[in-house]
Amino acid sequence: MDLLDIERVEVLRGPQGTLYGKNTIGGAYSIITRRPGQDPHGLFQVTVGDYGQLESRIAASGPITDNFAIGGAIFGASRDGYVTNPVTGDEYNDRNAWGGRFQAAWDVTPSFSLDFAADYAAEDNALTMGQAVSTLVSFAGATPIGIVPTPAPEYNFTAQATPGLPNSSTMDHSGASLRASWDAGNNWTIKSTTAFRALNYDDYVDIDATRFEFGDVFVGVRQDQTSQEFQAIYEGPRLTLVSGVFYLRENIDSHQEAYGDDLVLGYFGQSSFLRTVDDSLETTSTAVYANASYAVTDRFNVGVGVRYTEEEKHYIRSTSTFWTSPGFNSTVAMNRTDSWDDFSPMISLDYQLTDNVLLYGRVASGFKSGGFNGRANNPGEDAPYDPETVTSYELGLKSDWLNGDLVANVAIFYNDYQDFQARVSGTTADVPPVLSLTVLNAGQLEISGAELELVYRPTEALRLDAQIGYLDASYGEFKDVRFTNFGGSRAFQDPAFSPEWTARFGAAYEWDLANMGSLTLAG
Repeated sequence: MDLLDIERVEVLRGPQGTLYGKNTIGGAYSIITRRPGQDPHGLFQVTVGDYGQLESRIAASGPITDNFAIGGAIFGASRDGYVTNPVTGDEYNDRNAWGGRFQAAWDVTPSFSLDFAADYAAEDNALTMGQAVSTLVSFAGATPIGIVPTPAPEYNFTAQATPGLPNSSTMDHSGASLRASWDAGNNWTIKSTTAFRALNYDDYVDIDATRFEFGDVFVGVRQDQTSQEFQAIYEGPRLTLVSGVFYLRENIDSHQEAYGDDLVLGYFGQSSFLRTVDDSLETTSTAVYANASYAVTDRFNVGVGVRYTEEEKHYIRSTSTFWTSPGFNSTVAMNRTDSWDDFSPMISLDYQLTDNVLLYGRVASGFKSGGFNGRANNPGEDAPYDPETVTSYELGLKSDWLNGDLVANVAIFYNDYQDFQARVSGTTADVPPVLSLTVLNAGQLEISGAELELVYRPTEALRLDAQIGYLDASYGEFKDVRFTNFGGSRAFQDPAFSPEWTARFGAAYEWDLANMGSLTLAG
């Protein structure tokens, strides 16, 4: 997603269902675009890089009347492919994209406003190329007839696609939203947000990155979603309340093809292989929520929130496998419907120890709905899985010193995931063996750690910042019957994507160019 003319980005840790809704079990990024207003605004941005990268963004907004303003932004991005076919010269994994957004802000009356936004983006790229990790010259002792083995690439950025595989990957997505806000008086505001989004893509992928037809696939997806949210907001001297109802309807249809003629050539007398997958997922999600904050004193606040969610999914899938011999052909079909509900509470405390030091604590629960295994190719793999839940604990300190020139924030946290959803793969004892891909509620996952954020301005022009994080992630329980030597458990493994230490250090220096604006150098 290309971000255009952004006013600010908010990062929220921990479950955020009581305010930000569906699928915020680990946190939320809130991206706020700039609202057109009475002050004219313009932005021009250019990015250049290697592999011929060139990106540009233009945005402008301003008033049409004293209560109506519009704004728009467009972007274009291109980059050469970083994988090249050494025989044909074709490039893969490139990028050619463009898009834009239009916004309108109308303050109809002093107490009623309307905001409209629409966006569109499209990409037309070469196919997605994997990396060759094997010469792939035989399968089960059978060498493809008439194919001369190709040596492995000398380095990572050359690959040969299967002849005849289209060098194409296209995508477009669009959306529109309308928000109405009414100041109803007596500290109450009523809001309505109606939104629609659609996504379409046709993607060819050569997974094995060789000219053999081993791992070549096509994926075509059509997705759309409609949502409606109503909010009632109260802002009093001590009490702030955000409450609402939410509805979402999403439809996803996809068609997939996997080609593997060279995989079976000469094996069991087969010379061709094609697997097709057609599936459709319909999701309906409804929720009610409330989040309140009460100022017990001028320095001490208590927050409570709750969200109740009901979600239903209807999934239809058909997997067909076609071999040279008709007797080998097979079809596995599934048609499943299931529903889940969840009650997620939250409580928080914050205390202003001094004018520049804030202490806080928060306990929240999160929910990610269950579903069905979208990779089921064999009978029995299509079993549904249950929701995943988490209870999150966080304590922290936010402070500023030296008249605001030094900012220091510290947070420690502990997250307890139950019934976490794990995708596992394996092979059956059949001859030939069958690859099995399933999703399990495998057990418990514990994640704890601490984070330090520092910002220091030694002068008005110079800004130094640092973020350091420590993470301890482990499986309390991970059931997997294949690990017989470990009692059917793989809890001894380290969770993926959980580095023990992360760090970032940055600096920025800004020169005032008088009437011409400013120049910033950052690293």
